[in-house]
Amino acid sequence: MRLFFALWPDADTRARFANAAAALRLPDGARLVPQQNYHLTLAFIGEVTSAQVAVLRQIGGAQRASGCTITIDAYEHWPEAQVVVGVAREPPAALVKLWMR
Repeated sequence: MRLFFALWPDADTRARFANAAAALRLPDGARLVPQQNYHLTLAFIGEVTSAQVAVLRQIGGAQRASGCTITIDAYEHWPEAQVVVGVAREPPAALVKLWMR
């Protein structure tokens, strides 16, 4: 299975993401991601075995960040994954610190 560490935004933030996504000029046939799937990926782990999941849960459960504001201020197109993503060009220090841990 493929795993990643992520932050899950509240409903208001997900709605704001959905409004921004709806305003994009996307090619015909492009599909929008359902709001309940919106997240902020901190670290992509990739393919893991079932045995590795417990270790990753322990690592992820031990991490906390102080409150911060994340500004999504750009979009990137990832052709291989066939997605458009919002990015924070200047992530807050607390988020970078959490990512490094």
